[in-house]
Amino acid sequence: MHTALTIMLALVALAAEPPSDWARFRGPNGSGVAEVGALPAEFGPTRNVIWKTDLPQGYSSPIVHGNHIYLTGVRAGQLLSFALDRTTGKVLWEREAPRTRREKLD
Repeated sequence: MHTALTIMLALVALAAEPPSDWARFRGPNGSGVAEVGALPAEFGPTRNVIWKTDLPQGYSSPIVHGNHIYLTGVRAGQLLSFALDRTTGKVLWEREAPRTRREKLD
């Protein structure tokens, strides 16, 4: 399972709650704890999952804003940015994020 997909499984619980933004690293208050109640205690391939989206491996902290989830991934050595629909998991757009290479990406 790709790292980004694993992140999406964790975020999927947030999709069921009314929209709350997760607009910075470790969330709204910097603690890494969502300020919502009744989150599932267990996840699995078919347990407590609303949707799945196959994405390349990534190293970013996802951003949730309104009905969108933004994150990055690496495919064929290119750094990519993605926007997903928070409700369906559909990839809304994918764009290369050009940058000067300072380290090797897998």
